[in-house]
Amino acid sequence: MPVCPRCEDEYVDGVRVCAKCGVPLVETLPQPDASEVCERCENLVTEEDTACRHCGNLLEDGLQCETHPTAEAVSRCVICGLLMCPDCEEKVGGRSFCSDHNGYRFVENWAVVYTADAEWNASLVHGYLADEGVECIMDSKRDSARALTVGMLAQVNVMVPFDRVLEAEKLIADWDEAKNVTPIPDEDRSEEQADNDG
Repeated sequence: MPVCPRCEDEYVDGVRVCAKCGVPLVETLPQPDASEVCERCENLVTEEDTACRHCGNLLEDGLQCETHPTAEAVSRCVICGLLMCPDCEEKVGGRSFCSDHNGYRFVENWAVVYTADAEWNASLVHGYLADEGVECIMDSKRDSARALTVGMLAQVNVMVPFDRVLEAEKLIADWDEAKNVTPIPDEDRSEEQADNDG
């Protein structure tokens, strides 16, 4: 039975891509070695990781806090990667955040980077991020059986893995800025071109 390697949802034969995550399905999930599992959150980690990308737990010793260089670091912020000592670390839902990034809403290992009141608007942002190579999913609490949904239930969220939040926010900000640029009218454009040619 096909299964999603990210969310572990199972699908019927013939389905090739996870509807929630958008990643290709696999026939079986890889079985991790004991050394490939984070001790704090039990998510998979690689040998190259210095910290778990899901919870921020530090996987190697001897690193110093970036704010307090005389203190030993115990974790990295899951958003920006800042090395933190116990005094700097802010744990929320079992994840480590720095003081600059502790306000993110998240579900499992996904952080909300964009919220819209209309699904089509969230779909545009989702498509743009995916086109730019940023793994993302949409999360909606809308009730399709009701004509009117209000409040938090009316919102549609675009979410990315923790380690892609800053990249996704920059892409969204650049995209918003580009949408607000006033185009040069055709007659002004031709005058500007003539000035450049002459």
